[in-house]
Amino acid sequence: MTAAHRARLVPVVGVGLAVALLGAGCQDDEAGSARPSSTTSSSPARVPRGRTLTVADPLRVLVVGDSVMFDAAPAIEAALHSGGTARVTTQAVLGSGLAKGNWDWRREWPALVERTDAEAAVVLAGAWDLLTEEPGPSPPPGTPAWVVFYRPLLLEALDLLTAGGAHVYWVGMPWVGEDAHRQSIATLNRLLEELAAARADVTFVDGAAVLAGPGGSFTVTLPGDDGQPVRVRKADGVHLCPAGAARLADAIVTAVTAAWPLRLQPGWEDGSWRDDERYRWERGGGCPPA
Repeated sequence: MTAAHRARLVPVVGVGLAVALLGAGCQDDEAGSARPSSTTSSSPARVPRGRTLTVADPLRVLVVGDSVMFDAAPAIEAALHSGGTARVTTQAVLGSGLAKGNWDWRREWPALVERTDAEAAVVLAGAWDLLTEEPGPSPPPGTPAWVVFYRPLLLEALDLLTAGGAHVYWVGMPWVGEDAHRQSIATLNRLLEELAAARADVTFVDGAAVLAGPGGSFTVTLPGDDGQPVRVRKADGVHLCPAGAARLADAIVTAVTAAWPLRLQPGWEDGSWRDDERYRWERGGGCPPA
């Protein structure tokens, strides 16, 4: 990725990376238009004294989230594993949110944190809570009442993920194709930024800026390294194609490597992960040519 592909980073309370699964469970992997490039930092992630990352003693990363993170996960794993000094455990659940869905994150995340002894947690969640009309206690997303309702859920999630000392990288929700949801997404992302500014154990990665088109708008395609358009979003305007997943992973890795001396190998963006069948699923509309 070029320098122009770097995302804006702001400290925020976060949670582990999300890789959506059709069922319960998790996966342990022992393997190893230009976007804004400005970076704002406050409290950096902790770097334990004397902590040297090696193949035998890699950085322990937990990735959790919803179906959008499910699409991002193969790229995140490929990037972090490329140098052999990170071990990623991924758990993402389709149709899950903090307020909606049947996934019991209050039970599952503490168990994951304890089992993995995660030092870094990457999270992307919110689409199910904002975009679905599933019955629930939530006020209309984006309203002042919703902020009052949702803020405690984010704080609880962050407390669970950081309970073992992990630093959280929370990825802001990218814009979606339906303009009607823009206000609620902007409200969620502002809330995440505010929470990040108040905590030293969280970094906010601006997913909306990473995948935005001209003027910060939603876009299906962005210029590739050769200047030609590449599809970054699936046909449903919500989920990710490989090029979008790679851009999001690049922003996340930029944030993580600012704190930990990870070795990354060039070329991870073009690996076999791009052929994962999830990018061809009928669900989400797949990734037709740009």
